[in-house]
Amino acid sequence: MTKGGIFVKNIIYLLGPTVMIFIGLYVFSSVPVTFVLFYGWLTVFCLLHRKEVGSFSMTKSEWLVGIGSGVLFYISIFAGVFVFQDHVTDFEEVRVLTEEWGFTGWGLVLVLIMINPFLEEVYWRGVMLMRLKREGTETRAIVTTAFYYSLYHILSMVLLFTWPLNVVLVLPVFAAGLFWAYIRLRTGSLVGVIISHLLADAGIMSIYWFFVR
Repeated sequence: MTKGGIFVKNIIYLLGPTVMIFIGLYVFSSVPVTFVLFYGWLTVFCLLHRKEVGSFSMTKSEWLVGIGSGVLFYISIFAGVFVFQDHVTDFEEVRVLTEEWGFTGWGLVLVLIMINPFLEEVYWRGVMLMRLKREGTETRAIVTTAFYYSLYHILSMVLLFTWPLNVVLVLPVFAAGLFWAYIRLRTGSLVGVIISHLLADAGIMSIYWFFVR
């Protein structure tokens, strides 16, 4: 395949998740539809590129890095909202919006905690990071995957939070993307980043469970 063809294919892969989120939230205004589109895209992609995913080895250091960083993410997320809850958002408005989207019940919470970290990490740090690294530099691959990983989070932040907080809150997502990419490259495995991501998502879902629902 030509360089131009590879570039176009990579752009489609990088923007695909954002397009799915946009269609689900902005066209259908439905979390279940969004989940079907988004996770469907990630699942099909990961199955088609399963040979590129890499290692799932589970060394002690990877477990420690994953759990340690994940716990820090969880505490930072929950404590930050707990302390600054009056300045973060109107939780009643968020509750009404999530009900309109159809985000209710343990099922959707478990999807975001158990399925989301695995599929997102396989997609971004398992395939796309390594693909871009082979075609360019390590730094560019890390920054690019973190940017596009953050991009679709803006779509939900815009609806859940007011300006300029909605943009500011995307920065930690970008930072997490940089961190997980770095850990993925240094350990050579996805286990640590999946565990870390799972605990970070658990922190976000704890906010929903205790402050929103």
